[in-house]
Amino acid sequence: VDSAILKISNIKNNFNKNFEKNFFALVKNGFAHKRKFVLKNIEGGLGLESAQKFKKSLNLKGNERAEDLALSDWVSGAENI
Repeated sequence: VDSAILKISNIKNNFNKNFEKNFFALVKNGFAHKRKFVLKNIEGGLGLESAQKFKKSLNLKGNERAEDLALSDWVSGAENI
């Protein structure tokens, strides 16, 4: 697969701008490189500290790929980085 489409619906406009920035940066970096673990992608794009916060907030093992995570995981992760 060379590309993927991610449909996000029912997003309420009550997100603050900082959350929105974190959310889209997190998703963009999480899906940055195919066949890589999501934490490595986040670490490469947002830094080690953000990757560690993301891992801790979702209790990840470290071997998950971006496509394995639910939308609620991305939202929760963005709230905690």
